[in-house]
Amino acid sequence: MAEPNTTVELRTYKGNCHCGTFKFSINIPELTSVTECNCSICFKKGYKWVFPGDGCFTIEKGDGSLKKYEFGKHSMLHEFCPTCGTGIIGQKHGMAPGIGLAVNARALQDVDLWSLRVNKYDGAAHEPFYKSPTFTGPEPPAEIKGGKLYTGSCHCGAVTLALKTRGPLNKEVEVIGECDCSICARMGRILTYRPPTQISIYLTPGSDISSYSFAMKQFEHKFCPFCGVAVGVDDTVENMKAVNLRCFEGVEWDDIETYKHNGNDFEPLYVVPE
Repeated sequence: MAEPNTTVELRTYKGNCHCGTFKFSINIPELTSVTECNCSICFKKGYKWVFPGDGCFTIEKGDGSLKKYEFGKHSMLHEFCPTCGTGIIGQKHGMAPGIGLAVNARALQDVDLWSLRVNKYDGAAHEPFYKSPTFTGPEPPAEIKGGKLYTGSCHCGAVTLALKTRGPLNKEVEVIGECDCSICARMGRILTYRPPTQISIYLTPGSDISSYSFAMKQFEHKFCPFCGVAVGVDDTVENMKAVNLRCFEGVEWDDIETYKHNGNDFEPLYVVPE
């Protein structure tokens, strides 16, 4: 009896940060699923992990250009582009290069992220448990009778935020959504746009915030330069701001259905920078 063919055909996927500083490729079987972890850093960054295995990850451009972030027991390095904020890889400490490597599928080219099957991993159940940094800045100045205040932060606490709403987010009529355009897909944000008076962003002393713009320069994409978490967007034309709800505590996620916007279909179409 003939032996079954157990050889798995590999496919090459190319990837890059949004600004094109870092480019890579991975060789894996056809991508049909990703892993989503609910731990503090993975949730805030919206990671969609794939695990290429030893020798299947190749840096094509920008070796050494990524910024590294680690926390807690320092068991894993999280690497992101310091220019545009795109999260690229996670690498476990104490393992040879390529072993224990996770790649953020959000950075891959020509992948329909919303069509992929999602495997859930309960990373939040593992110690040490994350304690969210406290917001100590001024409240948003909007006067809203009976409103509700949400507070949150990037992962490291350099950037803290407050959002004042008319009531619980799951009861409001304002849109809460995610987008598959080139930058939103890479940043993993879930955004809600508001007038600037409903939002307060406070930088802890000695901290900073990074801003990234491209194409028509209408939007300034804000992220923490230390941990790489996307915190919001400034619309310089409409005088509106957006905040990334992944950063906030107490959001009623079980009762919120996010709107999915097909921004990838709108011009100008994204071209990977050389």
